[in-house]
Amino acid sequence: MQGKDDPPELRGVIPHAINHIFEFVNATKDGGHEFLVRCSYLEIYNEELTDLLGDPKNPPKCEIKEDPQKGFYFHIMRYFPYNSYIFIKAYL
Repeated sequence: MQGKDDPPELRGVIPHAINHIFEFVNATKDGGHEFLVRCSYLEIYNEELTDLLGDPKNPPKCEIKEDPQKGFYFHIMRYFPYNSYIFIKAYL
């Protein structure tokens, strides 16, 4: 999913998707639009959810919750604001 950083054509789906998002943000922010990009990283394994941005030695277990206003969301999920792929890459 992540591939290798160099050469760029060996990058995986996740880095390509993140780069595509930031290319779009950078191309449209001159039009007066403002964007907030938040990233989370979740593992689903054996019907258990794990927040991969949490403490790697003691990763928190996540729960799927439902709220009439928000819809489905992950409880105890960490979200971080980012402004480029370089910052996201440090957590992957």
